[in-house]
Amino acid sequence: LPDTHAFTTVLKAWAKSKRPDRAYRSQALFSDFCNVCKSLPDAMPNTVSYNTLLESLVAPINCNAERWQNLERAEVIFHDMLSQPYHNVAPNTTTYRLLIFAWADLSLKCRRAKEPDQGKIAMDRAFAVLQQMIHMRSADNSLDVDSTFFSRLVANLASHKATRRDLE
Repeated sequence: LPDTHAFTTVLKAWAKSKRPDRAYRSQALFSDFCNVCKSLPDAMPNTVSYNTLLESLVAPINCNAERWQNLERAEVIFHDMLSQPYHNVAPNTTTYRLLIFAWADLSLKCRRAKEPDQGKIAMDRAFAVLQQMIHMRSADNSLDVDSTFFSRLVANLASHKATRRDLE
């Protein structure tokens, strides 16, 4: 019978897939996984399973609108992790890195596509996740808020010719 490792391995394959429906397929598999969990004691999503699902949702795609939808779905899943539906699930540094970097990357893509308002909103979302990470770190010292988070966002702001107000 399938266990957490087996489900997560298949999720990882979908996350790494180049197929345009990888996010949809990953979500469907994850949903099936959660349904199976009710009857199999060895099959229960963990943080790695959730992060793998997030990885498939934040993967770069050509369409900004579809990527935006996928990132919004990723945030719903992130908030599900925060509510700790399973005792062994909690966002970790990888979780936050996936979301922050994906929003920052989408911000750049939007600005390059001459959609500056969407770019600013995406950048605000990246900062909101970072602020939440910093807040969570003060309660739980297991999160590693290293310089890559800040350098990525500052470089992104610099490429947007950010104003002083954007940096505050």
